[in-house]
Amino acid sequence: MQRKENMFISNNQFSFQPNTGNLMNTDEMDSQRKQFIKINHITLNSSDDEGIAQFPQQYIKSKQLLVNKHFQSVYLIRKSEYGKFI
Repeated sequence: MQRKENMFISNNQFSFQPNTGNLMNTDEMDSQRKQFIKINHITLNSSDDEGIAQFPQQYIKSKQLLVNKHFQSVYLIRKSEYGKFI
């Protein structure tokens, strides 16, 4: 069974980081369809495929910053004024 990491950023937005692979997705609630849709994916440049992510993602609202540890790397991902993570 794969372990996955979810982080709710707000009531309408969350990030999703599978334990394997190097893509992190952010999803947002479509208020008309009442379902989450992927708004973007971020490629993490991790070269080490071994180990288990044991650090939960953290969102620092005051700085609009998502902190994500994936294998041996730590990523600081900023939320743009348009709501997209870069």
